[in-house]
Amino acid sequence: MYSYNLISKATRNVRHIDDFSKLPTPFFCMATDIETGNQVVLKKGNLAQAILASSAFPTLFPPVEIDGKFLVVGGVTNNYPIDELRKRSAEIVIWVDYQNDLMERKELKDATKILIQITNLQTIKKMRENIEKTDVYIRPDVKDYGIVSFEKGKEIIRKVQDSRKNLETALKRLNVPH
Repeated sequence: MYSYNLISKATRNVRHIDDFSKLPTPFFCMATDIETGNQVVLKKGNLAQAILASSAFPTLFPPVEIDGKFLVVGGVTNNYPIDELRKRSAEIVIWVDYQNDLMERKELKDATKILIQITNLQTIKKMRENIEKTDVYIRPDVKDYGIVSFEKGKEIIRKVQDSRKNLETALKRLNVPH
């Protein structure tokens, strides 16, 4: 409930828009129907609820029910939805990759890390294939952080900001105003 309230507050200025393509920056997010294993593209409805479903990492957050589907994080089925972006006529795709590499045996010490590893096994191969289709690929140095590093948010933001120079260089190469 806390997460929903936080996301609702952050999206309150656009809560009246139920077609995400009509947002100031067109938007969609990915989720996974945990009952069927199917990918679900969320592009209409309650924005806060869609974001919550798209980020509901199993065991950390409960699934979110939307349109009769029980949804969890989209990364379970598609952590790099570049084909969905291209379907929506994205001219330039900039991907900021926060995906952790696979952990070594000595790091796999608890259930959460093992679940993260299982998810990563399924997504890393597809992501590597999709990097080739990306116009600008940036990977901030966040290897020391994980999906549950909530208390280190400020450090993570600094690491991401450090990668801004890479983005500016890539945009110049593509002749994109920034």
